[in-house]
Amino acid sequence: MDPGSGPDYQNNELALVFTSVEGKTFTTPAIRPSGGLAASTAPAAVAKALGSLPEFAVSGVTVTAATQSSTDLSFQVTFTGATNTGNEKLLKCAFNADGYSLGCPAKGCQPLFAQPRRFKYSAPVGFTVNQNTVLKQGPGTVVSGEWGMETTLTIAPSGSGFAYTFTGTKSWTTAVDSANVNWTPVPPASSAARQGVVGPFGLLIDFADSISLTSAQSFTFYWTLPSCTVTSTQSADVDIEKAECSNRGVCDRTSGKCECFDGYSGSTCNAQVIVV
Repeated sequence: MDPGSGPDYQNNELALVFTSVEGKTFTTPAIRPSGGLAASTAPAAVAKALGSLPEFAVSGVTVTAATQSSTDLSFQVTFTGATNTGNEKLLKCAFNADGYSLGCPAKGCQPLFAQPRRFKYSAPVGFTVNQNTVLKQGPGTVVSGEWGMETTLTIAPSGSGFAYTFTGTKSWTTAVDSANVNWTPVPPASSAARQGVVGPFGLLIDFADSISLTSAQSFTFYWTLPSCTVTSTQSADVDIEKAECSNRGVCDRTSGKCECFDGYSGSTCNAQVIVV
């Protein structure tokens, strides 16, 4: 696919979901490191977001940037707090309500963060693409080095307004059957329909009021959405490390709290105190 000469940008925001050993889930604030997720400030921003979770859900964490390339980015997260030892549940990336693509940009959404994505379009004349829109990826098999989605919009004068037509929608170089295109019908030919032109798979385009066309023009849009994979590296004795009440107390089964032996304290009896 020819990405054309238009801008190629990527929203650099993210949110993570942590599940405690008690089964409680906590979502971090939006992670917006200076310079974006690929910047050197990103690991510290990820660690700060995890450390800010309520109830001291993550009592200690270190984050490093493990790998980075033009298309991939990964972080290594190590839980170092006394309350996070043992067989922890995997982190998750926060998804929007339909669970299909990263991003939570709608007003009132918590945490509010823009969808990470690569996006490019040809012939950037007289319009803007709403970066807060949650784009979707169509069906198809990932093709290395190719854009995930491609669609062409043709806009032509029609009476006192404009007529819009989307054609050539592809997913990973494969044409998408029109019956499978997830979109709202394009607006009717009227001068009031220049804003909010909705295309396939969530694409939203705002044309400038000053746009002037004497003949039809076509614009091609390309985008690729990220995937989020989390894997775990643990010691062989993870279940032993998560000993009930650290083997320093007795668990009250009715409340789920530890009653620590003399000389120990903390929610898991992990802290040693001086007995006088």
